[in-house]
Amino acid sequence: MPETLRNKVIKEWGPAPGNVMVYNNSIVIPGVILGNLFLGPQPMRGWGEDPDKIAHSPVLPPHHQYIAFYMWLQNQFDANAVIHLGTHGTLEWLPGRSVGLGSDDWPDVLLGNMSHIYPYIVENPGEGTQAKKRGYAVIISHMIPPMVLSELYGDLAKLSDQINFYHDAATDKRKLELQKIITTMIRKLHLDEDLKLNMELTPFDEIVDRVEHYLMDLFETMMPYGLHIFGRTLEGDLLEQMIDSIVSFDPANRNNQEFRDSLRQRLSRNYEMENLLRALDGEYIPAARGGSPIHITDVIPTGMNFYSFDPRAAPDRAAWGIDSRMADDLLQEFYKAKGHYPKSVGVVLWATETMRTHGQSIAMILRLMGLEPRYCSAGRFIGVNVTPLSKLNRPRVDVVVSISGLFRDTFSYTVELLDDAFKLVANLNESTSDNYMRKHYLEN
Repeated sequence: MPETLRNKVIKEWGPAPGNVMVYNNSIVIPGVILGNLFLGPQPMRGWGEDPDKIAHSPVLPPHHQYIAFYMWLQNQFDANAVIHLGTHGTLEWLPGRSVGLGSDDWPDVLLGNMSHIYPYIVENPGEGTQAKKRGYAVIISHMIPPMVLSELYGDLAKLSDQINFYHDAATDKRKLELQKIITTMIRKLHLDEDLKLNMELTPFDEIVDRVEHYLMDLFETMMPYGLHIFGRTLEGDLLEQMIDSIVSFDPANRNNQEFRDSLRQRLSRNYEMENLLRALDGEYIPAARGGSPIHITDVIPTGMNFYSFDPRAAPDRAAWGIDSRMADDLLQEFYKAKGHYPKSVGVVLWATETMRTHGQSIAMILRLMGLEPRYCSAGRFIGVNVTPLSKLNRPRVDVVVSISGLFRDTFSYTVELLDDAFKLVANLNESTSDNYMRKHYLEN
C-alpha cells in the first residue's frame, strides 16, 4: 500500500488492527467459504454515530477492517474475481480521483488484479457509470421489480364504492344518507387534510369531485410488486401487468398488439445469470443501453454491460417538450394560488435522474429562465436562445440550482453551458421587474 494512504489510515483510525470488527486483537472477516467461493458482506464504510453521512465521504479513508477484507481476498483467498451483488456498494465511492485512477487511489489498491463483476439494476446507469470509472466494473444489468397499477384497497376502495353509489342514487333521501357516510370516511382517512378541503364551506359535489380525482390518481399510480429475482423472467399475470405498465407510458402503442407481443417476447428472456457466468470465464459481455425499462424499452432484455448516453445530448428535444410545458404549468399554478409569479425556484440536478429522463430537469431550468436549447446537426445541446419577453408573457424566474457530485463529474459539459446561460440572463438589458435573475444579481 502506498505510504501516503497508509499514513492517512493511521492518522484517522490509529495503528492496526484498530477498533472496528476486532476480536482478541485480530481483525474479523465474516463470511462463508464454499469451496473456491467466499460469500461475505462488504465491510461497513461508515462507523460511529452517523454511518450514513460518512458512507460517501470524499476524504475519510477506509478503516483497517475494510482494507483487510480486500487484502485478504487478494492475497490469502487468492480470488480471481469479485462480484459486488446489489446496487450499490461503497468501494467506488472511496476517496481519490474522480476519473483516471492511479496506483494511489483506494479502489485501485483494494481491487488489485481481481476482476470486478457488478450485477446492477438496469434503471440506474448514473451510479453504474461510477462503478465503471472508479471501480473498473463490468456491469451485468438486472431487471427492476415488476411494476403494477396500485389500484385501491381497504377503506379507500370502500370510499370509492360509496362515491359510485352516490352518483347512482335515485332519490334525494339516499343521496343525503350517502353524503353523511362519505363525509365521515373522508375525515377518517384524513383526506380533507391531504387535499386541504374545507368540509364546512365547500359544496359537497365539489368535495366529491376532488376526492374522486384523487382516488383515480392513486388507482393509476404504479408500484413495485415484490422484488426481482436475478436471472428469473416474468411470466403469467405479472408479465401481462408489466406490459400494461410499459404501454401506459406509450399512448401511440397502447393498442398496438405487435408492440405488446414484442415486449412479451423480450420480457420473457434475460441474460443475467448467463452473462454473469460468462464474465467469470473472462468472456466478452455485450454492451447495451441502461435506463428505465418503463420508459426506454431498448434496455430489455437485461444481463448486459450497460452504458448511459452522451451527456451532451441532454436535454434532448423530447425532454424539452415535456418539461418546458411542466415549467409553464408550475408557474401558472403558482400564479393562480398567489397572484404573482415566484421570484426564484430551486431545482436539484441528479445524474441518474438526468440520464433516465434525458435532461428534463435541465429543460425546466432553461424554460423558467425564458431560454430555449440550441442544438447542432448531431442533436447535441450546444447553447441557448433567449425567448423574447413579448413571447414569454411573464418575468424570467431566478433558478437556484444544486447539483450532486456525480452530476458534476458526469455532466461537466452541461454545467458549463448552464453557467453561461445564467450569466447571459443576468446581463440582459431588461427591467428587474421582468428579469428576477438580473434583479438578484444587481442586488448582490
